Amino acid sequence: MTTSSDGSLPAPTIFTGRPLRGTLVISHDKRQEHVFDVVQLTLQGEVQSIVRLPSGSYCKIKKPLILMSSVKVANKFEPIDTEDPYTVTYQTEFFFDIPDFTTLPSSHGNSTPKRLPPSMRVVKSDFISAATAEIHNSGSVAGTCDVTYRIMARVFAGGRLKCDASREIILMPIEDIPPPLEPEDFGKEYRLVAATSLRPSWGSRKSVTVVVSSMEPRPLTFPNREEGCESTEVLLHLKTGGLSDGSSERAFVESHLTDCEVQINLEAVTYFSAQEQKAAMSMAEALQSPSVVLKKTKYAPNRKKLRLERWMKGREIASGIFEWETAVSVTTILPWSFSRLPSFFTSLVARRYAFDVQITFGHWSSINVFHKPIKLRIPLQIVHFAAGKFLGHSLEDDDLEAPVYVS
Repeated sequence: MTTSSDGSLPAPTIFTGRPLRGTLVISHDKRQEHVFDVVQLTLQGEVQSIVRLPSGSYCKIKKPLILMSSVKVANKFEPIDTEDPYTVTYQTEFFFDIPDFTTLPSSHGNSTPKRLPPSMRVVKSDFISAATAEIHNSGSVAGTCDVTYRIMARVFAGGRLKCDASREIILMPIEDIPPPLEPEDFGKEYRLVAATSLRPSWGSRKSVTVVVSSMEPRPLTFPNREEGCESTEVLLHLKTGGLSDGSSERAFVESHLTDCEVQINLEAVTYFSAQEQKAAMSMAEALQSPSVVLKKTKYAPNRKKLRLERWMKGREIASGIFEWETAVSVTTILPWSFSRLPSFFTSLVARRYAFDVQITFGHWSSINVFHKPIKLRIPLQIVHFAAGKFLGHSLEDDDLEAPVYVS
């Protein structure tokens, strides 16, 4: 006897909050009688991690994420014609309603609803290369983490298990637009304000202070039906220190600080732990923990030369002394190599994103302008947007490769 749930096909992508539908097929030799009574179908998901501890030993963690079950009795199966005279084949339809949240007990003693994490595999090896961009903990530097989901079919006859089969699925959480992060919750991980000093000329003893600030952009969402590609806008606000209207520094700002080059690097931070965490950790906390493996992934930089808006008079900080302000918006598109994993947090594994931004002003002859780029680190959230927002579009059209691999 054999069972099949299209196991030979690639793992399908299933989104939370939507039904998972499938077909179970059972075949057996025509000469056999009373082959099965019931079939138990289960949808199960789990996190499995192996973390190398500072002592050199390994800690293995296995935690269930979801467990749903249904039973199909034999008389509910329909015979189908396979044109094989020696085989009898039956089939039945099944479905599971995939929840957005699941409630399972944790080591902290509570059982609050938590979002399901996406299917993924994270590998952090012992090998350290001088050319790699990875960050390695001073303690545990290696380990693996797998978040997997699968459908299991178990066939029973007379109360005894006759055979079983399983098929992996890729699960992706969808949600509404989340609120902005609180940068203070992550220590000094994010830098939303930075400043530099520019001298109008080589011999000048005076300098112009330029302050650049930003904020978390709107979340980057999948699928994006308006622009045809996934992108977001990074807003940069620039202002000077106090300048008087007739000063040479003021003239320098208006005539020369009109262009800049912006480089934006998308970076993903993934970590998994040998112990359950109550809240998201900062990178500094993760690096200091002996039971946490942290992995950083940098994507190809995006460079743009931009023309600034006209500098406008801002706040008066003293009599006749004003700040001058301008702003620029930078459209940032996801790189083609992006894995499409969303931002998420669970007690054992989490992933979040940030933009590393560098702003550089140009160089002109006889003018000693900016020497080092202004650097910001801006949080970014990435989500698979709620399906109902895109009527007439099937999220299954956006199938992903399985498993999503964090190299």
